[in-house]
Parts: sequence; C-alpha cells; structure tokens
Amino acid sequence: MMYRLNPFPESIKIAEYIKAHTNKDDRIAVIGSEPQIYFYADRKSATGYIYTYGLMEPHSYASKMQLEFIREIETSRPQYIVFVNVTTSWLPRPDSDKTIIKWAETFLKQNYTTVGLIDSVSENNYLIYWDEEAARFEPSSPNYLFVLKRNIK
Repeated sequence: MMYRLNPFPESIKIAEYIKAHTNKDDRIAVIGSEPQIYFYADRKSATGYIYTYGLMEPHSYASKMQLEFIREIETSRPQYIVFVNVTTSWLPRPDSDKTIIKWAETFLKQNYTTVGLIDSVSENNYLIYWDEEAARFEPSSPNYLFVLKRNIK
C-alpha cells in the first residue's frame, strides 16, 4: 500500500508463474524496474540492466545504455519477458529517449506471446489473467504488466 501503483504484490504472482514454467537455468527479462521478480522467480536476468530508471535519465549514456539493453535481450532470447507499463517503473521525463519502448512494442509482438496480463485497476487492487484468458483481455487501466513467452522458432 505504501508504494501505491508499483507492482510489488503482483511481482510475487508473476514470479511464481515464471518459476513454474521455466527451468532453473532459463533466463528471463524484465523490461521495467522490478528486479524483485528475478529474486522471487529464482531466475537470472538476460541483461545486466535490472531496472530502467537510468535509461530514461537525461545523460549522455542513456541512448547507448538502451541499445545495449536491446542487444542483450535480442542475443540472449529470454524464455519469458515481463513488460511493465507503469510510469513509476520508468520515471520518464519529457526529454527522455523512448527508443526502448518503441523497440519493445515491435520486438515483443514479433517474437513473444502474451501469457499473463496484470491490470492495476486501482492503487491496491489488481486483476491477473493467465494463458488463454490473458490473450483475450486488454488492459482496462493505464498501468499494467504483460508476461510474455518466447515463440519457438
């Protein structure tokens, strides 16, 4: 309750799902600032960037860091990716480089299938849909998370 829309309670449910559907040596990625998911799932990150605040900050390395993040995800091909669409997970500014957001939208649609939708309908209330249900629903709020599984290619 203290952290309001930040997806802390939801992170446990997401991690439980990922842990149940992966092997110990499978890599996962969180596109957002929820490193607790790695801890709860007991899975390693597919990238060295376990939170995204620095990618949105106005400094000379932000764009380079985003491209490195993208390259690490594309190269490691994580089994699962959690995409966090919660403003407090990014803390973007008006002048933030949004390359990573645009890339994620395209990359995830082309290479991953939605298996989880966590919809934050209010500060202390969220809905979770898994598997077939997740594919049928659209987020009803501006704050949501997708859990995506890599397509077999």
